Amino acid sequence: MRKKRMGLILAISIILAFNSSAEDYGGIDFPNGDISFADGIVSFKNAEGVEGSYANPSSALGPPDYDSEEDTGYVSLGNGKNVCEGELILEFIDNALVDIPGDDLWIFEIGSAVEAIDVYVSDDGINWISLGVIEGSTRGVDIAEYISPGQKFQFVKLCDHPDGRTSGSPWGGPDIDAVGAIGTITITSTTSLTEVWNCGPCSSYDLQFDGPLEYTPYLEPLNVGAQNPGNIYVVYSVIDRESRPWWTQATGVWQAWGPYEFKSGNGYILKFGPRDIISMTEGPLPYYVEGTAAWLQVENVDYWDENSYSFCIVPHFSQ
Repeated sequence: MRKKRMGLILAISIILAFNSSAEDYGGIDFPNGDISFADGIVSFKNAEGVEGSYANPSSALGPPDYDSEEDTGYVSLGNGKNVCEGELILEFIDNALVDIPGDDLWIFEIGSAVEAIDVYVSDDGINWISLGVIEGSTRGVDIAEYISPGQKFQFVKLCDHPDGRTSGSPWGGPDIDAVGAIGTITITSTTSLTEVWNCGPCSSYDLQFDGPLEYTPYLEPLNVGAQNPGNIYVVYSVIDRESRPWWTQATGVWQAWGPYEFKSGNGYILKFGPRDIISMTEGPLPYYVEGTAAWLQVENVDYWDENSYSFCIVPHFSQ
């Protein structure tokens, strides 16, 4: 599945540094309590040496909850030979990481072994800023030297650092209990990246879908209107010969592509195919008017398989 992203930010409000929800986790004071912790799984893949319940990424969500007696409450990244063979991407759905004085981001890693982790942050889940390597256990990171003033991040990527110092199966590699942001702001949004990357029909986003868009050897772009959508994702379903008899919006396999940056005054053609390749080309369209809007047309150019496509245009999360 192609990675994708959407979301719609409606409001951002600063959380006061000291409030009634302040709590202590493992000796670290989080002024904003439980909301400070990652609460969405974008993706997970473990490297070698991880089995059973230790490969459950949900164990890294929310505040630290490691149970030493039951040996639960964490997910293991595994032992990779290369960086990010074991990889966990988490999302702050209702808050975002920001820079404040001191350490802003805390990684809660359990166990006695000192297992290094490569840490990254992103504002879109696609483009990543490296925060370097932390040396296991519970560690804080001051993001100030890595970012620009005013940046906000909703995504954290943790990777096993292949330094050869690690625990073995079934809990190989770093063991992640929780990820928290002391520097944080609240975000009210209607759709999160986690929801889109596990996308369903366009109706899931209260959007109408277009299609089936049939292949034609005579390329006649379909005009889907003048828009100024900003950045977008395309949520789409391939309708091949086998699935055509039973395909419905509910039974179709929905994927996503993007993001693509729309620029006001430009024209774009979204092309489906060949062989399920999705592409966007930029250029003036016949009805293009300079400086007025970002125009979009779509074509099915899948001459190889002659598949049909259904799709919807989903606004990209924007801050």
